[in-house]
Amino acid sequence: MPVVSWSQEQVSRHQTGAVRHLVCGAQGGASGRTAGPGLLRLLSIIVLALVLGIPPVPGLQVCAAQAAARQEKAAQGKAGDGFARVFRTVSLRRPMKLFPFWTSVLARDKQNPVFLEDKILRGRKTWKDLKSEVAGKEGLELARAVNRFWNAFPYIEDIRNWKRQDYWAAPYEFLKKSGDCEDYAIVKYLTLRQLGVPASDMRILVVNDTFRGLAHAVLGVNMGGTVYILDNVSNAILSHDKLGQYRPQFSVNEDNAWMHVRGKKK
Repeated sequence: MPVVSWSQEQVSRHQTGAVRHLVCGAQGGASGRTAGPGLLRLLSIIVLALVLGIPPVPGLQVCAAQAAARQEKAAQGKAGDGFARVFRTVSLRRPMKLFPFWTSVLARDKQNPVFLEDKILRGRKTWKDLKSEVAGKEGLELARAVNRFWNAFPYIEDIRNWKRQDYWAAPYEFLKKSGDCEDYAIVKYLTLRQLGVPASDMRILVVNDTFRGLAHAVLGVNMGGTVYILDNVSNAILSHDKLGQYRPQFSVNEDNAWMHVRGKKK
């Protein structure tokens, strides 16, 4: 049974800054549209801290297997939620204050809205034009249109855009500079919200891509009890159970945040 501990040096380096430096910035993957391997260790530290609901402290030892079992027991009874077993994990709600990089996006989006009738989003296409294009579309058809529209933007790493390893961009910033994986997920989430998709049916999921050994971010949309994934690496939209290489670490929408642990094999 693995035991994880942190040294004083590790705590001082990660405790205050770890949560706001989580995803999708260090290095491009094979496709050039996913994040870098250096985030995987950081993600594991944060996830273990979230399991306990407290930040890492010196001398703390956590039994990961026991913690996961507690989380799964706490998450029982949520079978009606399409996200209850997303990517074969269980999730437990966590305080939004643990994710300031996300709440900051929401605040900046309200201060600098882009979903205005005559606002140019891409080329000469305005928000009004995009709404007209997707009028009458629902479910997968709507999701495909939104996914394809934003995937046309170039992938640009945070280190190039913002001179930092990780930065979650609001849509107005994405329009100016484009972005990396979490930035695509953010703008798709907020676009679908404007088009009437409830927040409860969507989550931005930060995952480990086990094929590439990289951190990545995608948008999950619950449709009829099945979660479909909008990914910047492809215009195809697949159900989560077709993407077994993704292991979610945490997820957020504008109302809640969750951590994820692997469920028991059935």
